[in-house]
Amino acid sequence: MSFIPSGFNGALSPKLNACVSQDCQNITFSDVTLLSSPANPFGWTTDDSETPRPRILTAFSDIRIIVTSSTGEEIINQLVYCPPINYFPAVNNFTDNMPLATAPWNRPDGVYSFIYRCTYRNNGSNYGDPDNSLGLQGHYVEQVFNKVITCNSENTVKDLWLKYLNDCCGSNKHNALEAEALLFAVQAAASCADEYNASRIKDALDRIIALDSSKCNVCQHSKCKC
Repeated sequence: MSFIPSGFNGALSPKLNACVSQDCQNITFSDVTLLSSPANPFGWTTDDSETPRPRILTAFSDIRIIVTSSTGEEIINQLVYCPPINYFPAVNNFTDNMPLATAPWNRPDGVYSFIYRCTYRNNGSNYGDPDNSLGLQGHYVEQVFNKVITCNSENTVKDLWLKYLNDCCGSNKHNALEAEALLFAVQAAASCADEYNASRIKDALDRIIALDSSKCNVCQHSKCKC
């Protein structure tokens, strides 16, 4: 089995979205490959009559999602298609955003690697590329990307601001501002695909989590009720 670049010879160009729940306990994987169109020629097709049809679900023998930590530890290997296993909707119901599976998360914040791998059938049969005219059988296409997960840090920032609003403590405000600035730096590095700096700033994420509220011994004179 070998890798074929996404889009090569009309192959599918798979795309995945991963979203961690607000409580950081679960992660949901969604297929966002989009349907085939002139603007997206390597998206899914729902046309059973197209020949060959390397962009229809039944052209594949195995579709899975693999997640690894920054240390290379594999933490999720989620099979989403391998008949009779099938988390996809009926082909005629394919959309541009298809939630496929939810897995337990509860992981520390940091940089994680995601692989969305689709393996073509060894035997074309009546699906995909029956006579292997595109040379896809037994090969795979995949999307590989890094994502910075900041769920715990986001909750910490929220909690720090809530503590400040509840007790008007200046120290809590300072911690909230520092946490928010550190979180912004991490997310800015991630949005610019600056994986090196995003990895280096992992210490900043840990620092956000470590920030805690400070008790004020003296009531602050402000609009807040102390």
